[in-house]
Amino acid sequence: MLPAARALAEMDPTASERRRMRALLARQLATYSANTRFREWSDVEPLAELLADLCQTLDELNETRTELLQTVPTTWMAIHFMKAFMRMEPTDAERLRVAAVLVQELSKTGNHSNSSLVESLLTLSSAEAVRVQVLSWLLPILERAHPSSVVTLTDLLLTLRPDLDEASAVKAALAKHMPWATSRDAHQLMEAFLALMPTQEERLTAGQANLDRVGDGWEPLKDIDTLLRNARSLLPITDWLAWVNCEATVESTVAMLASDSSNGDSPHSAAILKLAASSDELRRRALNRVMVLLPSTRTHGIVHLAAVASDLGASREQLGQIVERLVEVVGSTESDMDAQIGGALTELITSSDNSDNLRSRAVHRLLAIMPSAGTKSSRQLVRALSVLVESSGELRDAAVNGLPWAHLAVTSCLQMAFSGLGMSAEQRERAVDGVLDQLPSIGPGDAYTVVRSLADAGMSERQMECLVELVLGVVSTAAPWLGSMIVNEMPKAGASAEQRARLAHKLLDRVQDLGPTYHEPVFRTLKHLAETAVWQRWVQDHGLSVEEAGAV
Repeated sequence: MLPAARALAEMDPTASERRRMRALLARQLATYSANTRFREWSDVEPLAELLADLCQTLDELNETRTELLQTVPTTWMAIHFMKAFMRMEPTDAERLRVAAVLVQELSKTGNHSNSSLVESLLTLSSAEAVRVQVLSWLLPILERAHPSSVVTLTDLLLTLRPDLDEASAVKAALAKHMPWATSRDAHQLMEAFLALMPTQEERLTAGQANLDRVGDGWEPLKDIDTLLRNARSLLPITDWLAWVNCEATVESTVAMLASDSSNGDSPHSAAILKLAASSDELRRRALNRVMVLLPSTRTHGIVHLAAVASDLGASREQLGQIVERLVEVVGSTESDMDAQIGGALTELITSSDNSDNLRSRAVHRLLAIMPSAGTKSSRQLVRALSVLVESSGELRDAAVNGLPWAHLAVTSCLQMAFSGLGMSAEQRERAVDGVLDQLPSIGPGDAYTVVRSLADAGMSERQMECLVELVLGVVSTAAPWLGSMIVNEMPKAGASAEQRARLAHKLLDRVQDLGPTYHEPVFRTLKHLAETAVWQRWVQDHGLSVEEAGAV
């Protein structure tokens, strides 16, 4: 039909002929519109354009628009004839009739991102009356929109240039979606929210009374704590929170921080610092709130509070109170948290001019909890002690004399303590004696770790002989595979040839009645001890040739 219609249009038809042609084209468009299965829209736009070309008078335009509007029922038809329709100078009422169809489609989940639909709606909204009506239609759609559609709808609403009252309504709708937005969407929504804030000129024009009503968009959010708890990504919306209600936001965010039991950095810390950076008053409020919550906080939040207080510029007196509180709490929580508190104490005390009394209390408290700390926590506590005693010889001696050296050997912290505390050769020797004294009461599994820890301790001959005797006792009771592992570490610890031979014979005595299950670990240990005669004797005792032993 399209080629024939174009050919007829080029033949300079009369007014009556043009009317007949327009009626035919309108009916054809109506047929396309009514056929819901029709998916080939390539003819729709050129047919609509030709229909517009056939209108040469105002009466013809009015008549054709009336016929064309009968094809509105489907959204895609409205989109495809939009260019031709706008050439026909539609009235506001006619624009609204088409816009209503587009808005209805826009309200369906999944259609918000269709660029043609949005573009058509913006084209119709170039008339002020249409813009206002479309904006009022879109607001309830935004309020109940699916999270994936909020950003697109917001962009559309911003393009419609809302005034102060309309902007306030848009912000109110955005406020409902902000807490549950993804990190990426939260950034965009926050930017949209700030873009909707009144300019300085608008503030002056509107007057204070009106601004109180439209300026902050806070009304739909009565409970800021609910917002902070539900926000999927807190930091991106911090700027928005600052606009909403800075004072309440800062204090509530500090409360969230105190109850944050997460390990490591808390997103609330960064949010507090970002909010507090906007004014001294907010910084003071945040710091005061930290000091109020500190005495009643016992979870990981106490570490978060201590860190953020320092970053907020706490005074010497306040830092002293924080240190006092950390010293009170450390040792009464789980081991991993004790290590974090120890780290926090280190940072606070070394970064401020606190009294020696606080430093001393912290050191003695860390020494008291050390025996019950796990391997990871022990390392952190030793590191904290090393920093705390650095400037005091008296505290260093107290640490050296008070540390549970056997525990440090079991947790592989011996060398760290030796180097971190700057211990003398005499102090190291006393520390090794402390480990050896406790070795008989240490289980075989921990004995292996202790022997490894002592390997680099620089033991004297006396201490090495003591260690050998203790290891001989352990080997005689430990499982053969474990005894083999322990003996295997003795050459690294500096055992002499005679001592290695004694260990080898003890190991042989332990396994002589056992089957071939233990051949391989024992054989490898004996070779490592470099006792050729001993392992060859062992091979012969077990009825193996040297070649067979080499294959073990």
